[in-house]
Amino acid sequence: MGKYRIVDEPRVKPWAENLIVDPFIVLFVAIFLPIFWDPPFMGRFWMPLVWLLINGFALGSSTLAKEVIYSVAGLSAGVLMVGAVSVMVAQGIITVPTEQLTPFVRLALFGLFLFTLYSVVMRQSTSYQLFQYTQGSRK
Repeated sequence: MGKYRIVDEPRVKPWAENLIVDPFIVLFVAIFLPIFWDPPFMGRFWMPLVWLLINGFALGSSTLAKEVIYSVAGLSAGVLMVGAVSVMVAQGIITVPTEQLTPFVRLALFGLFLFTLYSVVMRQSTSYQLFQYTQGSRK
């Protein structure tokens, strides 16, 4: 007889089972770590998403494709937003001095980042909860 499987049950990679963390931990680290340390190369925006994607891959998340799409869309939207503001400033459409505009662009970029991060975490949390449940039944 075959083994019963839930359709949404994650397919955990056996070699990566010890690397899997709760996606909410990644969310909290992404929010609070920049208070103490700002990663280089704009790492505060892409490192948590990469961490979540690796976590989702190791977890065998049933929604990994959506998580990747959300991550790529969020990062692309951030780059497009910064590019659009830069073009509008260069063409004179926005006449506010750059030093006054920068905090608002940073705030909008951070809001977009948190929305993207939260969307990915919410998708992955279901698979993680099922992973925790199945781990409890094995012990």
